[in-house]
Amino acid sequence: LEIITLGPLAIWTLVQGEADEIVSAVDLLAWAERRSPIPAIIAMPGVGHFFHGGLTQLRERLVQQLTPPDAA
Repeated sequence: LEIITLGPLAIWTLVQGEADEIVSAVDLLAWAERRSPIPAIIAMPGVGHFFHGGLTQLRERLVQQLTPPDAA
């Protein structure tokens, strides 16, 4: 993986299909856990690179992650 320097600090959310056939989920999650601050990580078991069959679950997980606590 290429190391990049990010600009101003921001809250990051990383979504990774654990059955990704293009990007190694193990490598990407290990990379993410070495970031500072560590991004919020949504790992989706059984989901591939393009989230086929997992788009509804992806939407639900993102809405849950990105909705402020006081908006619920």
